[in-house]
Amino acid sequence: MNAPADLHSASATVARPSDRRVLAAARRWLTVVVATAALWLLPTLLDTRSIAQLSRFVLFGLAALGLDLLWGRAGLLSFGHAALFGLGCYASGVVLTRTTWAGNDAVAVLAGVALPAAFGFVAGLVLFKGRIKGVYFGIVTLLFALLFEQLAGTWGGLTGGFNGLVVPGGLTFGPLSLQTPNEMYRGVLVVSILAYVLVRWFAASPIGRAIEAARMNDVRAESLGYDVAVLQAITLGVAGALAGLAGAFYAPLEGFIYPNQLGLVASTSFIVWVAIGGRGSLIGAFVGAVVVNAVQSELSERFQEYWPLLIGCFVVVVILFEPAGVVGAVRRLGAAHGSTRRWLRARG
Repeated sequence: MNAPADLHSASATVARPSDRRVLAAARRWLTVVVATAALWLLPTLLDTRSIAQLSRFVLFGLAALGLDLLWGRAGLLSFGHAALFGLGCYASGVVLTRTTWAGNDAVAVLAGVALPAAFGFVAGLVLFKGRIKGVYFGIVTLLFALLFEQLAGTWGGLTGGFNGLVVPGGLTFGPLSLQTPNEMYRGVLVVSILAYVLVRWFAASPIGRAIEAARMNDVRAESLGYDVAVLQAITLGVAGALAGLAGAFYAPLEGFIYPNQLGLVASTSFIVWVAIGGRGSLIGAFVGAVVVNAVQSELSERFQEYWPLLIGCFVVVVILFEPAGVVGAVRRLGAAHGSTRRWLRARG
C-alpha cells in the first residue's frame, strides 16, 4: 500500500541534487547581476580620481586574467606577461599618436589586441614545438620581458624611448564616447565583463578541457591525439590577446607609456596578483589586482618610506596561510557555511 508513496519519496530524493545545482547556479548568476549593478553605479558614489584609479585596477585584472588562464589552466608560468601588456599599450599608443584619420581609435584597440595575440601564438608555437617547457619556458619569457623593455627604450623614433610616449586621452567609437573618467570606467567595465565571460566559455569548451588535460598529463593527451604544442600556443595567444586588450585601453586612460611597463618588475606584479586572487579561478585575477593595488595605494599614502616592505609582508602572509588565494578562502568559507546549515537542518 505504501509503494507509490515510497517511490515518490525516492524519486524526490534522486531529484534533490539537481535541484541544488540549479539553485546554486541561480545564486551565482544573481550574485553576478548584483555585483555588476553595484560596479556600474560606483561613479555616482566615488570621486573622479578614485574612478580613474579603479579603471586602472580593472584593466590590470583583465591583463592578469590572461596569465591566470596561462598559468592556472595550462600550467605555464610566464615571467614576461608584462611584455604582452606593454605590446598592447605601445601598439595602441603609436596608432593614436601617429594617425589622425576617422576610426583610428578602433584601429588602435584592434592593433593592441592583434599584435600581442599574434606574437604569443607564434612564439608559443616555436617554443612548444621545440619542447621548451617548465623552468626553461619561464627563463625564455623572462628574457622576452628584458628584451622588449630594452627595445622600447632604444627605439625612440617610434616609442619615445626611455622618456616614454605621451598618448591622447580617451577613446571614441562612432557614437560611443569614452572621454570622461566615468565613461572610460564603464567602458572598461563592460569590456572586462565580456572578456571574462568569453574566457569562462573558452575554459569550459572542448579546447579548454583539452588544455587542462595536457597540463595534467601531456604524454597521455598526445597519445589521445591532441597536439599539445598547438593547444599551449593557442593559450599563450589568448593570454596575449587579453593582455593586449587591457593595454590598448590602458594607454589612453593613463595618457603615458614607458618601457618599464614591459619589464620583469611589472611581470612579477601580474604573478603576485594572480597568486593573491586565486590561481586557476579566473575571477581571482580581478580580485587580486584590485585588492593588492588598493592596499598598495593606501599604504603608500600612509607609510611613504615603508610601504614596499609592508606590501611584501602582506603578499607573503596571504601566500603562506591561504595558498588558494582570496577566492579560494571565500569558497572554503562558503562551503563550510553550507555544511553547517545542512547539519543544523538535519538536526532540526
